[in-house]
Amino acid sequence: MARKLFCELNPLTYKISVAKGTFLRKIIWLKNKDSYVKEFSEKKLDYKIYEHKSLIRRKLGNVDMHLQNNKATNLSLAAPKINGVIIWPNEVFSFWKLVGNCDRKKGYQEGLVIKSGQVSQGIGGGMCQLTNLIHWMVLHSPLTIIEHHHHNQIDMFPDYGRQVPFGSGTSVMYNYLDYQFVNRTNQTFQLITYTTNTHLCGELRSDQDLDYAYHVIEEKSCFVKEKDGYYRNNEIYQQKIDKASGNQVAKTLIVKNHAKVLYDSSFIPKKIYRLTAFSDIKIGGNLAGVVLDSDELAEADMLKIAKEVGYSETAFVMQSKKADYKIRFFTPTDEVNLCGHATVATFNLLRDLKLISIGSYTQETKAGILKVIVGEDHVYMEQTQPSYYDIIEAEELIPCFENLNVHNMTRLPIQIVSTGNKDIILPMNSLSDLLHLSPNHEKIQALSEKYDVVGIHAFCFETISGCHAHTRNFAPRYGINEESATGTSNGALACYLMKYGHDVSDEFTIEQGYSMDRPSKIRVKIKGTQKCIDEVYVGGSAIRIK
Repeated sequence: MARKLFCELNPLTYKISVAKGTFLRKIIWLKNKDSYVKEFSEKKLDYKIYEHKSLIRRKLGNVDMHLQNNKATNLSLAAPKINGVIIWPNEVFSFWKLVGNCDRKKGYQEGLVIKSGQVSQGIGGGMCQLTNLIHWMVLHSPLTIIEHHHHNQIDMFPDYGRQVPFGSGTSVMYNYLDYQFVNRTNQTFQLITYTTNTHLCGELRSDQDLDYAYHVIEEKSCFVKEKDGYYRNNEIYQQKIDKASGNQVAKTLIVKNHAKVLYDSSFIPKKIYRLTAFSDIKIGGNLAGVVLDSDELAEADMLKIAKEVGYSETAFVMQSKKADYKIRFFTPTDEVNLCGHATVATFNLLRDLKLISIGSYTQETKAGILKVIVGEDHVYMEQTQPSYYDIIEAEELIPCFENLNVHNMTRLPIQIVSTGNKDIILPMNSLSDLLHLSPNHEKIQALSEKYDVVGIHAFCFETISGCHAHTRNFAPRYGINEESATGTSNGALACYLMKYGHDVSDEFTIEQGYSMDRPSKIRVKIKGTQKCIDEVYVGGSAIRIK
């Protein structure tokens, strides 16, 4: 058991610690009195650097609204203490030195405060919203923050109309937890703060315009389930942009949050990550949605989300008793046993979010428990061993495409093959024939239902970028008229090529998506021989597009 601090022993020691902290702060103010801002001006400086406003009466869980009304009073008393203050070069802004102690004698009322990670009430509650406003404006400027405290270890309330990234706020307590910044530029700045009936408003102004623009961005935002509950992660950066060129000249980490969620997990929004798999560029590859921590979602919820996302597949990641993760895959219309590109997207995402590291993992799917190999910039997923089903006569395929005939198909068999999902493998003579296929989606769907397959996977050996094969994939049965990159289908194709001896290799690179202006490259690794394939892996890279 950790040893308690003196201030944690009992209420008396807490009061002694507060009195000590307050006294020491006043000594510092006195010793450095010439360093702090002291001048005010009713006239605004010429250039508006940034402005922001925040809703005063926000819904915060079950917090009584009378505390929010009292906060409105408190902010209306404190904001004028800041309004118009001038920050000359080398001067220090101290929030508490300007606002002073918020006590009953000055008209302050009981508002919401946070003490030791718990919601409480206290005279003058609500000052954090004012320092949050100032902090947010300062982050959009070259001013330097020299004292900043925040509640980065806890996430106390569900988001409700959030305007700024989680964890970008402040925590203040008169006067030993202060908010301070210093002006280390050759410009003069000014803060404008005021309240309306509904909002707390602010402006940061200067006597000169800035050569650089400053932006605040959030990265790696997610909710993660750990052993003792849910945690909220994100990283917040300040970007410095050269206005003349538009180039980023600096990117500085402001804070990295790993905060325990204290409210009911049902209020955690299901964030949908959007990625493109089998490509290193956003305009290539196959789009996939990924939803983490999906254990509490019903099947109908997953189908609804997949339909709203609108991609060919969306992956839902859950806990598993049999593997490292359980993943279910949904198209906009139905669930499928396995999806290669969504798996590649999922495990690339987990690695990028630092939820997993480079190594070997297992995923539980409706196609079985499969191995996933995670590399630095790629992911390979194990397929099931190949299964070869019916060989279909060409006459059954011809009605599926307006311009398909026996002359533009090769003599290789048209066969159903599966390494997780069953597809009809259709061999074409040339790249021109393949690219000019005009699908009849109703006929393809009817044929797919007849043979209980996902769709038709057409290919040829002539390629654009020197790959082993060029492919197109049609799966209207599952709401996918054409897909730009298909992992399982190309795994099946590689096994088909091995079986029929056209290309006996342990590695294949297959191109797809060119007909949709989304060029993709899918890698397939095979372990075994032509007669007996032991393992099949399909892989590639993936990047987030949102």
